Amino acid sequence: MSKNRTYARPYAKAAFELAQSEHALAKWSDMLAHAAMIASDKQAAALAKDPQFSTKQLVELYLSIGKDLYSAQMQNFIWILGRFKRLTLLPEIAALYEELRALAERVRSVELISAYPLSDKDQEKFVKVLKERMNCNIELHCQVDKSILGGAIIRSQDLVIDGSIRGRLAKLGDAIGIS
Repeated sequence: MSKNRTYARPYAKAAFELAQSEHALAKWSDMLAHAAMIASDKQAAALAKDPQFSTKQLVELYLSIGKDLYSAQMQNFIWILGRFKRLTLLPEIAALYEELRALAERVRSVELISAYPLSDKDQEKFVKVLKERMNCNIELHCQVDKSILGGAIIRSQDLVIDGSIRGRLAKLGDAIGIS
């Protein structure tokens, strides 16, 4: 586990609890994503390391960039992160926050890789079946990979279902001793 993830976890949890109490999970997702984007910027990262650029100046930079988006609580959150020199953790905080939000909303992100683009109707069928199997709401992300030849590969967290022709041929090859 990365050190940044460990440091970011209590901040993500605090942001999530605050967002829940305000019934503003989506708004906090937007605000954290925006702040994470700033923290990921090379110029902002350079300023964070510059000893001539104070923490106050750095926080004020974040707040000025997000002034139309950030709530008062988010502004306080950024001040706290700045005070403890944790602004660089914002990308990790945002990612952990999204995990907490998905758990709370019972939404699971599913990647579906197929050899050919799926129609909207086929995507709806996949969502319906996966929703029943996983007992939660599904956020489907479709990709096309012609190298799988046919069928589909489904990935979600630790679940992988390989129903591709390429995968089946590989299993058959293993079964008869062909590598």
